[in-house]
Amino acid sequence: MNTNKLTATNRDRNLIRLVFFLQPIVLGAWFPRIAEMQAQLGLSHTELSIALIGMPCGLIISLFVSSHLADYFGAKALLSVSIIAFIITMPFAGYVNSQRQLFIALFTVGVILASVELGMNVMADCIENAGERLIMSGCHGFWSLGVLFGSIIGISFAYINIQPGLSLAIVALGIIIPAAIASRSLPNSHSLAQATNETTKNNNPSSTDISKNEKADWSVFSVCLFTFGITFCEGAMADWSSVFLATQFQATAGLDGLGYVTFALAITVGRFSGDWINENFEPSRTAIILVLLAALGLLILTRSSTLPIALIGIAFIGIGLSSGFPLGVSVVAKRKGRSPAANVGLLSQIALTGFLLSPPIIGIISDQQGLRIGLSSLYLALLLSIIMAKYLHKKYQL
Repeated sequence: MNTNKLTATNRDRNLIRLVFFLQPIVLGAWFPRIAEMQAQLGLSHTELSIALIGMPCGLIISLFVSSHLADYFGAKALLSVSIIAFIITMPFAGYVNSQRQLFIALFTVGVILASVELGMNVMADCIENAGERLIMSGCHGFWSLGVLFGSIIGISFAYINIQPGLSLAIVALGIIIPAAIASRSLPNSHSLAQATNETTKNNNPSSTDISKNEKADWSVFSVCLFTFGITFCEGAMADWSSVFLATQFQATAGLDGLGYVTFALAITVGRFSGDWINENFEPSRTAIILVLLAALGLLILTRSSTLPIALIGIAFIGIGLSSGFPLGVSVVAKRKGRSPAANVGLLSQIALTGFLLSPPIIGIISDQQGLRIGLSSLYLALLLSIIMAKYLHKKYQL
């Protein structure tokens, strides 16, 4: 046992929460400007969807790289560098002049975002373990707050006719220094170094250990599939909930924004209560109940005949999806056979791919079948999560 393992303090917990809040602000400021960029570039829904795939493509490319970087350089070092690179490159998406340029800009962001998300989640897990207090779900609650805060800023800039690129650059300038200071002020994780050293041995198993390692790999990958279904639905709702209100109920520019605001608030409330829920209830059962709640919300939304009923459905979906990703991170970080960085890296990339891939897929389906049918396809993702939820159980801890 490593006797030099750090003990996390309240300062450490507040620092990682601050990082989780600051990082997505510029991403949140991008979301409300997507429709404006579509109009400026003259893209159809399908053409825009193809351009938006650039970000998940970047994530997939970096899937097998970022976890190795975290193991080699450390999660703190990876986060400190990549968060600055992400904040600097995100505004370029607002300055593009063609579909091809938008794809390239978002692809670049996706490559960098993979390392940012990995670094944040590994650091949160290390601080959680060192302090013996659950903070993962709460950290993701702050992430949701950051996205919501950034979206409000993006909407405000759009209202006063500031161009997308300039507005993103202003947001980036406002957060880059505090984000850099907060990430560099995080503690070094001795526990992560210990896990990495143990993993070096486990990555060269004897023949008698191969079967056990294969089971460990599946126990991690199954949780990744669970979170993929969750984040696939989350990404779709983040981009299409307001569009649904506008197209189905002719909601005005002010009212249609209630779709995303309702969803973001429900996600945030659910995540801030998630740590307490995870402390007191068995993970797999909790996950199944929450996914079923999201499915009920999706049924209400797709069958809704009035705007208030649609908002109730959106709120149910948000609460149902809220704890899925942070719960998955906490589970795989404790699975043996590989380092926490490797496990969290795999889950983060797969989950983020689902989050970023679903909006263009829903857009393509909706172009052909309508938005109600497009959103109804999310039942398949929720079904995947229900099937894989059993692997969150402690008996799969190998």
